[in-house]
Amino acid sequence: MLEALNEIKAAEEQLAIKKQAMLDNIQKYATERNQELQKLQTENHQLLTKLVEEREAAEAEQLAAEKELLLIEAKKVSDDLQEQYQKHDQAAIQTIIERVKQNYGSD
Repeated sequence: MLEALNEIKAAEEQLAIKKQAMLDNIQKYATERNQELQKLQTENHQLLTKLVEEREAAEAEQLAAEKELLLIEAKKVSDDLQEQYQKHDQAAIQTIIERVKQNYGSD
């Protein structure tokens, strides 16, 4: 009977050792998984940051191109208005001169 109890005790000790080994393996596996998860999260964050920066750069380039086009268009409109003003200014001056000549003579 004593021998059976000793065998049971030895078996329990073996089970406890195996249980601890399994717990250690589970802890090691969990640590590895957490490290891999952290690595993936870091990579994803870096990729997202890179994508956002690339998108912002593309939008900035597009806005700069649109700004350049708008500036060119504004310059053209300004030049056209200036030209129209000068054309009408000269025509208005000529009309005034003609009326003065008609009303007061050419002398």
